[in-house]
Formats: sequence, structure tokens, C-alpha cells
Amino acid sequence: MAWSTPVRSRFQRVPSNPSEADFHGPYNKLLHSAFPLHTTNFTVVPQVERSSADVKVTFAVLLPDHIVFILELKPPSHLAFPSTREVAERQIRDRLKDVGSSRSLHCTHLGQLTVLDYTDFPLPTLHTISAMGTRLSFYTKEADARGCLLQLFIQTLRT
Repeated sequence: MAWSTPVRSRFQRVPSNPSEADFHGPYNKLLHSAFPLHTTNFTVVPQVERSSADVKVTFAVLLPDHIVFILELKPPSHLAFPSTREVAERQIRDRLKDVGSSRSLHCTHLGQLTVLDYTDFPLPTLHTISAMGTRLSFYTKEADARGCLLQLFIQTLRT
């Protein structure tokens, strides 16, 4: 799928020395373009998780209330150090371990607490992207006949 002019334009406005926050708008625009709100039952839910050492921004795409796609953002500066790349890798793997388990994800959506259940997965494959700026790593997790997610596949794309 080719990116639309508004999406490309949004990414082109990212400054030359960007922070993670500079990518929130472009990825939000891209996800709303790929998963349109007004013509489908998809909802893009931005989530922010803060810890003492890290801030993790994730966009979860829901159909209608079940996770069908995940995008985690990290600052492009994380590319400079193997240790920060490893932390990002570990975080996305941990998130994917949660998918299909008995855990739920709590997030705030439109000012209300929402619980996203990882156990009721509606698609045969969960696609997930870890983005550091415009460098992307792709993850897929396959479901078995019972809908339990198995097998993790990872591919990295450098742009």
C-alpha cells in the first residue's frame, strides 16, 4: 500500500533531529489512514506507559474491542546503542507474550479506563511493529485452531 500524500507530508515535517514525540502525529495519521474510523469498525487507541526509566508509546488498533495490530514507538536515538535496541526488543516480546495469556491491558481512552483483553483474539495472525523513528521491526504471532497465539516471527526493515 502506497502512503497517501497527507501521510507522506506528515512524515516529511519531522525535524532532522527528532524526538519520539515528533513521530506521534505521523504514525497516528498513518494508522488512521490504514484503519479508517468512519468506514470501518477499527479504533486506533494511543497508550502511554511511564516508568522511572522509560516512556513507552503504543498504538493499539482494535476491532471493535479486540487488539488486531500493535505499533510501539521509540525515539530514533535508541538506534545508536545496542542496549537501547535490546530493551525495545524485550518490551515488544513481553507485550506479545501477554497476547493470548490471561492478562489484560489497562489503558485510558477518551478519559475513561478501558480494559483490552488479550485472550479473545479475532484474527489468525497478530501483526506488530516496533518503530524507532522510521526504522521498523515487524513481528507476527500466529494463532492455533483454538485462537491461542503461537510462533513469533521477526523481520527488520531499514528505511
